[in-house]
Amino acid sequence: TASQRPNLYYPIIDPMTGIEYKCNPDHVWRFEKSKMEKFILEGKVIFPNNGKGLPAYKRHKSEVRSETKPYSSIIDTRLNSVATKEVREILNGQVFDYPKTIDIMKQLIGQSTNFSKNDIILDFFSGSATTAHAVMRLNAEDGGNRQFIMVQLPEVCDEKSEAYQAGYQNICEIGKERIRRAGKKIKEEFQIASGTEKLGMDSAHFAEDIAQTGKTEVENLDIGFKVFKLDSSNLKTWDNTPVTAEQMNLLYERMHDMIHRVKSDRSDLDMVYEIMLKLGVPLTYSVTAIGINGKAAYAIGDDCLLLVCLAPNVQPEDIKQMAEFAPAKLIISRESFVDDTAMANAHYILKDHGVELKLV
Repeated sequence: TASQRPNLYYPIIDPMTGIEYKCNPDHVWRFEKSKMEKFILEGKVIFPNNGKGLPAYKRHKSEVRSETKPYSSIIDTRLNSVATKEVREILNGQVFDYPKTIDIMKQLIGQSTNFSKNDIILDFFSGSATTAHAVMRLNAEDGGNRQFIMVQLPEVCDEKSEAYQAGYQNICEIGKERIRRAGKKIKEEFQIASGTEKLGMDSAHFAEDIAQTGKTEVENLDIGFKVFKLDSSNLKTWDNTPVTAEQMNLLYERMHDMIHRVKSDRSDLDMVYEIMLKLGVPLTYSVTAIGINGKAAYAIGDDCLLLVCLAPNVQPEDIKQMAEFAPAKLIISRESFVDDTAMANAHYILKDHGVELKLV
């Protein structure tokens, strides 16, 4: 409105006729006055012949082209009844009710993403992971680099269900297994469609899609994925519940329990991924376990962007060897040092190498 956007509320004059056009106070012009005047001089504003109506902005066809296909109101796909068969075939049983079809998800993803970009498809109700299956298959067909994020609450399977009898404790387990098998099956079908194996009837539909796109590099198809479970921090938190004089033993127990801050049921990799999250490092970065001077460490990123060491009894010579990897940062557990002197030595060694030290 004019009150909200006063800079867009002004009269426009047709330079050929001198006719003045005033915009509606409730519907202001699209451009501010100086930009509008520029467009008028460039002939990009069309004025009504008879003075009736409103001026319009002129665009050439080349200016309205889109890299993506327009959305279709018609979804030409196989029926949803096919989805049940798809799940049954890949998981060897009826372990999930009312799944979506791969075809319908492929069409929706294909319309809303670009195969040449690293688009990310997020499904907050993953279920049997049809979306992940569709993303991998669509990438195989058009050479795309799409990625997926599947989110699913670990809903427990009924003990009487076929899924539970097949060994799936919850829906997440079904989705993970489907992604594993789907990736393997797509690669097999890809090889079939590329002519490296004998074509079977069950792969004919997929082979036709591959033939139309002409993609043949099966080794470049990414079917890998990581699984993360939402949980509390791996580090213990101090229990600050007040204690009485008679409960001093309880206080001593709390203090003793904090000597080792990492929870006993957590692994090194659990800590590594928490560190990545807290430092804002994408979870898609590679994590490689390496040995440095006999100490276990983890290189994060292809160029060792970060180096994490949680090993005990880290010595100055170990620090020097770690610095040779020249990461931007070296993250070490406080418990890795026997005392404050060892920690201070590590700080100065790394400073000389231009490496930042962070403690957890």
